[in-house]
Amino acid sequence: MKFNQLMKKVMNNAKNMKTSTVSLVLIFTILFLNINFVKVSAITITGTDVNGFSWQSDDGVTYSITGYNGNNTNITIPGSIDGHTVTSISSNAFNGNNDIKYKSLTSVTIPNTVTSIGSFAFYYCSSLVSISIPNSVTTIGDSAFAYCISLPNITLPTNLSSIGNSTFQDCKAFTGITIPSSVTSIGHHAFLECLNLTSVTIPNSVATIGDSAFQDCKVLNNVVMPDSVISVGDYLFYDCWALTNVRLSSNITRISNFMFYRCWNLAGITLPNGITSIGQSAFEECEVLSSITIPSSVITIKGRAFLACKVLSNITIPNSVRTIEFNAFAHCYAFTNIIIPSSVTSIGDYAFYYCTSLAEVTIPQSVTSIGFLTFNSCDPNFKIKGFMGSYAQVYASSNSLSFEELSIPSYTVTFNSDGGSAIQSLQANDNSLISAPAVPIKQGYTFGGWYKDQGFTNVWNFATDKVTTATTLYAKWTAIPPEEIYTVTFNSDGGSVIESVQANDNSLIPAPAAPTKTGYTFGGWYKDEGFTNVWNFATDKVTTATILYAKWTEIPKVTYQSHIQSVGWQNWFSNGEISGTSGQSFRLEAMKIKLENVDGGIEYRTHVQNIGWMNWVKDGELSGTEGKSYRLEAIAISLTGAAANTYNIYYRVHAQNIGWMDWAKNGESAGTSGYGYRLEAIQITLVPKEGTAPGQVSTPFVDKNAPHPNVTYQSHVQNVGWQNWSSNGDVSGTSGRAFRLEAMKIKLENIDGGVEYRTHVQNIGWMNWVKDGELSGTEGKAYRLEAIDIRLTGAAADMYDMYYRVHAQNIGWMDWAKNGESAGTSGYGYRLEAIQIMLIPKGGAAPGPTTKCFVQK
Repeated sequence: MKFNQLMKKVMNNAKNMKTSTVSLVLIFTILFLNINFVKVSAITITGTDVNGFSWQSDDGVTYSITGYNGNNTNITIPGSIDGHTVTSISSNAFNGNNDIKYKSLTSVTIPNTVTSIGSFAFYYCSSLVSISIPNSVTTIGDSAFAYCISLPNITLPTNLSSIGNSTFQDCKAFTGITIPSSVTSIGHHAFLECLNLTSVTIPNSVATIGDSAFQDCKVLNNVVMPDSVISVGDYLFYDCWALTNVRLSSNITRISNFMFYRCWNLAGITLPNGITSIGQSAFEECEVLSSITIPSSVITIKGRAFLACKVLSNITIPNSVRTIEFNAFAHCYAFTNIIIPSSVTSIGDYAFYYCTSLAEVTIPQSVTSIGFLTFNSCDPNFKIKGFMGSYAQVYASSNSLSFEELSIPSYTVTFNSDGGSAIQSLQANDNSLISAPAVPIKQGYTFGGWYKDQGFTNVWNFATDKVTTATTLYAKWTAIPPEEIYTVTFNSDGGSVIESVQANDNSLIPAPAAPTKTGYTFGGWYKDEGFTNVWNFATDKVTTATILYAKWTEIPKVTYQSHIQSVGWQNWFSNGEISGTSGQSFRLEAMKIKLENVDGGIEYRTHVQNIGWMNWVKDGELSGTEGKSYRLEAIAISLTGAAANTYNIYYRVHAQNIGWMDWAKNGESAGTSGYGYRLEAIQITLVPKEGTAPGQVSTPFVDKNAPHPNVTYQSHVQNVGWQNWSSNGDVSGTSGRAFRLEAMKIKLENIDGGVEYRTHVQNIGWMNWVKDGELSGTEGKAYRLEAIDIRLTGAAADMYDMYYRVHAQNIGWMDWAKNGESAGTSGYGYRLEAIQIMLIPKGGAAPGPTTKCFVQK
């Protein structure tokens, strides 16, 4: 179309419109190089109709309502304007926070031509008491009705696909809501702080529910979650004080963090069988929760999960749980007797702290870690029941707790091979797994597994079935047609004897039990003495009399010997065994270390009391002292030659007042310096270059004189001036004196990278970002700080999170902000009175709640 023809058509359309204002935006793209031809790539038309409704159109066919310029508080949005159908309400169209007149709207009727309502469309329409949404609407944007505090209830359209983030946040007049069956997701904060909401109906179309969806619904008392829900966010029912009845979806896999935090009236709940974890603070302060069944699918009980469940009586922890984290059951006053299942390996700090009625706990041999003050302040007659030589016994002794030894029942497991090769009976401890024995052989038959009964209806699963009584297992056989049989002989070359087997022609044979040979690793069975052709038991078939040859490789190992106070030289230990003592407070005084069955060498040096670091020695030489009673405080070990190219050397030490420290590697120091702590035990192991560390490696060595990363900060306070510098969580400012903060300086110490910050100042607003000790705020103007943002830069941002919280006028201490989030208030005129700032290692736990760090009016 030529340019003049296009313009003529656009202007004719404009003349025919009955709206009071029209604007056209034309974006032209010149085609080829001929100025006489243009292409229209976009047209936006805006206007206002005779009733005061402003609109816009991007396609010239359908209109979207963008606002209202009239005086009515009861409005009906037109279904068409100038013959053009109204299909949407734009984002922010009636946003009462942008234009105060919309706060006076009391009633809105939306025509059935509208299919979408934009984000913040009716945000802060605080007088709105009635709105009619037709079933034609399929989408409602985020925060569309947030802070409609007078709206008593709302009927949602039957074709709505989702409820967005904060859609009905702070609709304080809501008493009940029915969600239509077309909805598949409920967004974050969707009904946050609907303070009068007593009930909600969730249809079985909903699959996901976001973070804090029903947080702070103080009178919500009954929720039925359909089985269609597969994912729930954190803080879901946080502070729902009146909640008494909850039915959870059977298809969720976790109880999320803070899910039922402070649900003070929740007396009982059924957890679905499929969940694998109970989140942090999930039931914290559920003060009337008296009983709960933890499903056998749960693997982890996270920190503070049941903290302060004051009337929760004894619970059964299933034999699937591996970890009980910090404070998990602290302040559960009604506990009297707890049995830890054999699946658990770790019990965290304070896990059962202040369980004042807890008189005994049974701890299995599987537990290898019990945290700080885990059973402190329990019943005065508290005791641990466990097994001799277990970590539980060591822990009880180290913490002066009563210990009662348990005996482990043992049962005989008999294998009835029904005429097949004999399988030796074995002894198994109660509730333990057993290893599958060598597959028996029976001429003319194929072995079909071991069964619990002679009728072969219940197979024994060696991966899951546990021995709980004297047991006989029965071999199942299937007859095979007779054919030529060959003898297969196993030449173990000095290893343990492997019996010959008979094999049918062209048949596979099962792999026998691996032979053993002291000082060697078994490398498989080969068809020839030169070990060029390996026998593959999955594919190679016997077609003649056969001899198979065992291949052996000498085991590389590191061996080490410790000289110990009051003991002298211990025997040699190797590859991760503990050398030294435990629980006797004996110091290590000297070491010898050497390699075996590997090319290359080993060097090492020790840090000795009154001497410091000694010179490097190698290959079994003595490092340390004899006859001087000097303690070892640290050690460094390094491989040399070919060994250094093939292996990493890992080592860790048990240090006085610390216990087992993390693993050091390849010449790193392990132990302490400057504290005077003795080494009491050591483990050393070889790991192939491509292998993983045997454990944690973050802190193998602590130097008392080494600088530590630090954040320091200084506040300028009303009537005080600049205070002294504070650091890492110290309070800077004042408390109880109503003095305002007026300026801040912040900087980092002993860490690469920097810190940037800005403050929100009375009469100014947000100031520009400053950095590394520069002043943010004012001096001499008596202006208050109202909020602050802080963020790390450079390497510091990769290694740490920056947390900070403020003490605000009329509020007190607010929640913690993080990494550039705002802390404080905006629009209230509240002064900041004090501040705390902390560096936390990246991904570490926050120092406290993080929900409400900033409030904007």
